[in-house]
Amino acid sequence: AGERNVHFLSTYYECFKSMGWDREMNEVKEELWSRLSDKEKIARFELLFQEGVKEGTKEMEFLVANRDEFRKEHGERKVNRSLISDIALKVNQVIFKRDTTVTAQQLEQWKQTAKDREVLDENFQFRLDLAKATLAGGSKAILKVCKKNLKNEEKDLMANMLHIYSPQAVEAKEIAAWIELGKELLPYMSTSGFMGRKSDKDQLAEFIKELEEKLKQ
Repeated sequence: AGERNVHFLSTYYECFKSMGWDREMNEVKEELWSRLSDKEKIARFELLFQEGVKEGTKEMEFLVANRDEFRKEHGERKVNRSLISDIALKVNQVIFKRDTTVTAQQLEQWKQTAKDREVLDENFQFRLDLAKATLAGGSKAILKVCKKNLKNEEKDLMANMLHIYSPQAVEAKEIAAWIELGKELLPYMSTSGFMGRKSDKDQLAEFIKELEEKLKQ
């Protein structure tokens, strides 16, 4: 009907975003973006920047250029997450071998990007190290990174690595090291099940027993 005021467009955009209608959402976003001042864009962080900001877009360029203002108004934690969200997704795809085209050089570039944006924390460095180990190949490289980062809070990710990579181990010394890692992680695993599914802690305990049986063979 020709309605184009900022309040209406913001509501319209949010509706499409909640439904996952990307094409319609992006069309409205373009219209909204052209009508907002820089101050209004910063005020609408949750709507425009909190989720799914892609590298190389004008939204990311604006977020990076105004990151200090965003942090002051919306808090460092939320803003830092958005500043690294797209790269973090790409790193995760390397870790879980969903993308085998990424090179070690690209990982270094992403690390530098995180440094430049002041968001290179211990958790992201851990994921970068896991991604590098994935490129290097073999369970030993992954195990070494996990053991080095035992104090890191990403215990669920370490448990995932254990489930994925420990079955590749054939040497008794390496199997024993995976078992030791599993026992270190057990106290941090969730004890809640879901719809009859065993808890993460119970699943890991069973997996450790399987590794112990393998070690005896």
